[in-house]
Amino acid sequence: MTIALSRQHDELLLQALAMRQSGKPLDVIGGALGMPRSNVGLFTIAVRDADLRESGEPAAVVELGYQWKKRRGGRP
Repeated sequence: MTIALSRQHDELLLQALAMRQSGKPLDVIGGALGMPRSNVGLFTIAVRDADLRESGEPAAVVELGYQWKKRRGGRP
C-alpha cells in the first residue's frame, strides 16, 4: 500500500511540474490537483532543488528544465 501511495504522490508531482512549466499559476494547479497553492510551490521547488543537488549535471543545464515564470511579488 505504501508503494501505491508513493506512486500517486509522484504522479501528482509530475503533473504539478508539467503544469507549472506550461505557465499555469500555482492556485490553478492547486485547484486542479486538490492541494493548496503553497504546497504546489513548495513541492515543485523541492524537486528542482533536489535535481540541482543530485543530478550531477551543471546547474545551468538543470535550470533549463525549470523555466517557471515569476508571478507578482517576484516569487518563482
